[in-house]
Amino acid sequence: MNKHLFRQSLFLAITILTSAAALLRILDFSPSLFGILFSIALWIIYISSKKDAGDIEGLAFLCGVVKALYIVVWVLVVLAAVIALLLMFVPQSMYSVFMQYGSFYPYYSDFYTILPATGNTFFIWIGAAILILSAAAGVVNCLFVKKLYAMVRSLRSCIEGKSYSLVQAEPVRKWLLVLGILLACAFWALSSGRIDAVATVCSSVAMILSSVWIGNLSESSFDSDPYGKRSEWYS
Repeated sequence: MNKHLFRQSLFLAITILTSAAALLRILDFSPSLFGILFSIALWIIYISSKKDAGDIEGLAFLCGVVKALYIVVWVLVVLAAVIALLLMFVPQSMYSVFMQYGSFYPYYSDFYTILPATGNTFFIWIGAAILILSAAAGVVNCLFVKKLYAMVRSLRSCIEGKSYSLVQAEPVRKWLLVLGILLACAFWALSSGRIDAVATVCSSVAMILSSVWIGNLSESSFDSDPYGKRSEWYS
């Protein structure tokens, strides 16, 4: 596979924006571990692509990061679902505990105001909201992160000469575009301050540019298979 796609200014812009978002979140005291890992992987790929000799490095690391993200999201989804179910079936004794906190601590004054009128219904609504959000995260993890992992793995396979076609590129491209636009539209609501708002904008633009870059990946970017064989991973 030609290295020119990784040498493009578009790929460099994606790398810089991803790194800027990770750095800004560190400065805002809300570091993103996966943001940092993605930045490291992209810089390794870009720097190695500038070398005339040798293969492109960093894709194995990027593949590992995406797989770790996929696993961590599933763990968090299951944990959130369990917490949601516990809240929805919270016992009456827990209701009494929150009432006591609301009586003595100003931080829990909202509970003291809401719970007498709603009782355990309040916990049911909170649990239902968490359950819906965890289900949405699970859907995104299945339809986006899993496909992203398959795409990065196939890209690595193409570079190593084990495969000659890129899989799941189109679904990943569409997901990045949609998520980038949604993030751009909601960045004020999702941001806790100016620094975090700028970091969110950087992430949004990086996603949109990544969608464009993936769109540039085509069959012409790969060496043709003289024997017409495909990797056994995708057969």
